[in-house]
Amino acid sequence: MRAAEAMDHVESASAKVDRRHFLFTATMASGGLLLKCAVSPADVFASPGAEAAKVVTLNTWLKIGTDDSVTIVVSQAEMGQGIRTTLPAVLADELGADWSRVQLEDSPTDPAYRNPRINWQFTGNSESTPSFFELMRQMGASAREMLIRAAAQKWKVDPATCRTEASKGVHKSSRRSLRFGELVEAAAKISPPAKPTLKSEKDWSLIGKSLPRVDNPSKVDGSAVFGIDFKLPGLAHAAVRQSPVFGGDVASFDRSSIAGFPGIIEVVRIPNGIAVVAETYWQAKTALDALNLTFSEAPGTAVSTSTLRDDYRRAMDGNEWLLVHVEGNADALHHEYPNVPLAKDTIPATSAVSAGKETYPTIYSQEYESQFLAHATKKTSKFHARFWGAASGEDL
Repeated sequence: MRAAEAMDHVESASAKVDRRHFLFTATMASGGLLLKCAVSPADVFASPGAEAAKVVTLNTWLKIGTDDSVTIVVSQAEMGQGIRTTLPAVLADELGADWSRVQLEDSPTDPAYRNPRINWQFTGNSESTPSFFELMRQMGASAREMLIRAAAQKWKVDPATCRTEASKGVHKSSRRSLRFGELVEAAAKISPPAKPTLKSEKDWSLIGKSLPRVDNPSKVDGSAVFGIDFKLPGLAHAAVRQSPVFGGDVASFDRSSIAGFPGIIEVVRIPNGIAVVAETYWQAKTALDALNLTFSEAPGTAVSTSTLRDDYRRAMDGNEWLLVHVEGNADALHHEYPNVPLAKDTIPATSAVSAGKETYPTIYSQEYESQFLAHATKKTSKFHARFWGAASGEDL
């Protein structure tokens, strides 16, 4: 079920949920990490009509079915780096789940799924693994301990003599086992541990291993739904072209050059560019490509990788360096900075140098270059906007 559908389902179910079932929380770890479960999570996430197995939520990120299904919630958007594989694998590894049977679900927009380091829900800046790695481990470990305790209670043994593997609880000495689906209802009645024990690195079976990307099959067979595939009744589509250089603007454009193109709704002047609005994206893009459009010259027109390289080279060869950060001995390199004069008494005496006694460390230097290139996606960027309450044709 998609996030929007899940939230609609929550709203329809909320009237029949009592306070006790609405929310339970357990504080974990020193950072005040919260395990938060919304009401009858099976109602939130289960597909309509799927009543063959009971689905039980153990924490915000994990639910297990009595049919042994393991579903992990993914809050981070897959943008090509494999995060939709990495973070679930971290949780599954700590849990002891059979990775081949793990299912994934997108999270709704909710504070429970915020980045724990910066406290807002987003994907970007290479933040996902550093920010969520420990959280996913703790969620998996917490659920693992709950399942182990449930198994130990059934067998009347010490939980320390049990472990999880391949989506089963296992008693080490007797090799008795119970499937997750047989344990999950009892496990859900156990309070989540405040500080679950994490696995040692030597016991990892998924973390650090090369795994097939879970998003690849749908991208190959065309079933993946991207933002640009999103549809709403009456949705109009726009294709945008802006000045290719900083400071540039539209010099002129000729609407008549695309007269007669199918589906065109409007040609709109936007800051430093033009948008063609049409009934479909392809109609908008085709018309924009054919539009007679000219941009003005601007100071940024002459900027290129080579001109920037020359500018930096001149700056590096000059004497206008400023000292902006100090760590260690600022005078070790005996360099004069306009904002921080060199202390003359730190220059080594000639006799010390001639004697081969250096008073500063060996200097290593290396230059790195990067081309002048937009930090942007290769694919078409897009967003959706919805307006209401305005009369037809009214300026928005």
